[in-house]
This record gives sequence, C-alpha cells and structure tokens, in this order.
Amino acid sequence: SLAQVLSGQRHLEDALGPQAVIIPVTFQLNTIIELLRDASGPHRAELARLVAEWTNFAGWLHTAVRKDSDALALFANAEDLADDVDEGTTAATAASFRGYLARLQGRPRSAIRASAAALAAPGSHPTQHTYDLLQTAQAFADLGDTEEAKRFLDKASDLAATAGEPPRSVYWYTEPFFRLNIGLAQLGIGQYRDAMESL
Repeated sequence: SLAQVLSGQRHLEDALGPQAVIIPVTFQLNTIIELLRDASGPHRAELARLVAEWTNFAGWLHTAVRKDSDALALFANAEDLADDVDEGTTAATAASFRGYLARLQGRPRSAIRASAAALAAPGSHPTQHTYDLLQTAQAFADLGDTEEAKRFLDKASDLAATAGEPPRSVYWYTEPFFRLNIGLAQLGIGQYRDAMESL
C-alpha cells in the first residue's frame, strides 16, 4: 500500500509539479521514518527500501524548488538507508541527484565526482549507469572538455540501447528520456545537427 502511495505521488508530481506535492510528501516521509524505527520482522527490509526511495523523492522535490541544503541532507540519508539494505540503484540515484544539483549550481567538477560515485555503486541498474554516463558527459561539456564529453557520450549511447526496462524507483529512465539527454550533451559540445536529431 505504501509503495502504491509513493508511486501515485511521483506521477502526481509529473503532472502537477513539485510545489504541489512537496509538503505532503515530506510529512508522509516523517511518518514512515517513524514506522521504520519501530518495525521488525520479515518485511522490515522492504520497508527500509521504500523509505530510502521516498527519501530520494523528497530530495528530488527539494532540488526542484531549489532548497539545496535540505535536498543534500535527504540524499545523504537516502544513501545510508539504501546501503543498509543493499539497494544499489537507490543509493546510486541519491549520488546521481547530488550530481544533478551540482550542475544546477554551476559546479560541473562536483557533478562529475557525484556521477562517478553513482557509477561505482554496487548493485546499481544499467539504466542508472546510462544516466550517470550522460550526466558526466554533460558536465565535461560544461567544462569545455569536448573529448571527455564525447567519450562518456559514446558509452552512454551504447548502453542506452541495451539497458532494458528500468526498475520502479527510476521509472523515467527510458530510451526517449536518454535520447533527450544525449541531445542536450550533443548540444553542449557543438554537435548541432546530431543534437537536433536526438531532441
């Protein structure tokens, strides 16, 4: 039931934007953190995985409304929760979101480091790897390092075609989403014709 609530909140944010859901999601997160503290038995690990995902989502919402300090604290908590239950994709997503926030802040070197951490996360899904390769390419493009940007872009393009269906925690990591980000990376390194085709 809680997983369905989280899924519904995510799709609601897709439709209405972060401002509409950030307050209820944050209140709900506080409640399920309390549930996790008191939980025991065979389903505790699954609850912990869900709390980690919920924490990531709350961090994303705080990023979207540019409450950067709160977002970073939430991503750190999500990584810790995910590590406790060996949930590699959720931990990698938290690190990746830190990289995304760094790019928003105009700090491409920090974005590259955070993306590298996401890529190194044990147990992460190939779709998460694809995005972090793209994020790294975009950050190198921000630095003006065209050769490194191309290298990561090529790796990402190859993986995007074979990464498969994303897990529920990163349901938006689909081939069209990747094609959009490939186009943005191509734009960043001046490959305008390729970027236009990708976009």
